Amino acid sequence: MSGFEIYSESRPSRMKRYISRFGSKAGAIRALGRFDRDAANHAALRAFKNAEGHDRHFYPELVVEFSRTEAVDILMEQAAVEKSTLVIWSIAEALNELDYEAGLSSMLRSSELSRRLTGCKLAERIKLSDSMIATVRSLTEDFDNTVVAAACLALKFQRDVRSADMLKEAVQSEQDL
Repeated sequence: MSGFEIYSESRPSRMKRYISRFGSKAGAIRALGRFDRDAANHAALRAFKNAEGHDRHFYPELVVEFSRTEAVDILMEQAAVEKSTLVIWSIAEALNELDYEAGLSSMLRSSELSRRLTGCKLAERIKLSDSMIATVRSLTEDFDNTVVAAACLALKFQRDVRSADMLKEAVQSEQDL
């Protein structure tokens, strides 16, 4: 059963309430990975790719943990068909731990509108190199307005990240900005 049962003393035991425990399936898969990595990998991939599943934003991290060598390809492939922005952002955060630039560059330079748009959504949550920022910046001149808007959001995030990094460095070195 996914979730825990809460019994109220004022109600008979037949009146149970269930409250979903977020990420409980992902936690169980992670625990399984301690004993059987292949089974955990299989379970994580099935749950991650199931569009009807709940809490799928927990699975990109597990994909990296159990399939590190193929993780970039798996995550990029899923991002290309993913409908949930939260899952796409979770994929981006998981990609931060990997060498993702070639895959993201390919996505951003794609002739397919949906892949460029997905690449921009990923770029909203990935710390990009200067060359990748230039690639995203070039999409602000795309013929599709949704790609332009997504590229602008990604660039705003990148600017905010760089500003936060500068502030952090200034505080650490006790210098004024």
